[in-house]
Amino acid sequence: MPGHNLSGTQKENGQIHAKMASPLTETSFYILLSLKEGPRHGYEMIQWVRKFTDGEVELQGGTVYNCLLRMEREGLVSMVREETRRKYYALTEQGETVLHLECMRLERMYENSKNLPWKGKR
Repeated sequence: MPGHNLSGTQKENGQIHAKMASPLTETSFYILLSLKEGPRHGYEMIQWVRKFTDGEVELQGGTVYNCLLRMEREGLVSMVREETRRKYYALTEQGETVLHLECMRLERMYENSKNLPWKGKR
């Protein structure tokens, strides 16, 4: 039976099946996105997300570290080094694929909704 990772993506013989991918949590998405530029430690991720989203998204330390542990178990990130009690994490190949699939899913959702008649009425 194929294994499942954090995102719900099935992996069989090293291949990720796009149709099996399910949405990432906002925290997972932003952590993976922050690692696109290279390895970071948790606090750097929190700062990057705050700056990247102009303060709209504020990740909390405990949530980030718990999410990192789950994503590490699932093979989406890996700890690459530890310096003065800071653990640096990097995106794995599987994590990169899952992030790409999530970005495509979000784009598709946006495209499907952008011409609806209620757009702009809030």
